[in-house]
Parts: sequence; C-alpha cells; structure tokens
Amino acid sequence: MNGPSAAGAATSVATAETQADPRVKEIQERCYMALLDSVKALGDSMGVKASAVMHLDAIKVMSETLPMSAEAMMKIPHVTKANFDRFGEFLLEVTRQYATELEGMNRPQYLRASF
Repeated sequence: MNGPSAAGAATSVATAETQADPRVKEIQERCYMALLDSVKALGDSMGVKASAVMHLDAIKVMSETLPMSAEAMMKIPHVTKANFDRFGEFLLEVTRQYATELEGMNRPQYLRASF
C-alpha cells in the first residue's frame, strides 16, 4: 500500500508536470514550505521534532501530489493510519489549498493522475 511504487508513480507524475509548466513547480514548492511550517508548528506545540509528527519524505510527496482526500493521503509512503488520524486533516487543509490553486490553472488532470 505504501511501497516504493506509489512514491515512484507520484514523483514521475510530478516531474512530468513540472517540466511541462514551471508554475506547477512553484505551487509545489510553496506547498512544501507551508507543510513544513505546519509540521514544525505541530511539533513545537507537542515538544517534539517535526520528523516525529510526519516523515519528511511524506511531506515532500504530499507537496508534489497535492492529495485532496484521506484516501489519496493514505497512499503516500510513511503516512500511517496513526499519524493520519492525528495530523492528516490538518495537513489535508494545506494540500487542498494548493490543489485548488492548481485546479484554477486548468490542470485538474494532474490531480486525478496523482496516485
């Protein structure tokens, strides 16, 4: 379920889109920074490092694939039911914001292609 093939598929989709439109890369980078800030804030509030909240590789894949649902988020490597139950909806708010921005660019095929 959360194996390397899912990560590879997500990365190849993201790479193809980024090469086709540099605006996609810019949205992904802004999403990554927003996710990282969110995870750091969560970690700070709990007295733990960001990596204890969510694996940083998962944050990277989230920013590349921009999941809009719990189902899509759960397909990302390192996203477990336990960490999704605790932090998933909070992180989905961030990815949905950027996914909506991407949809506004008339790029919904990218969102459907993710995972």
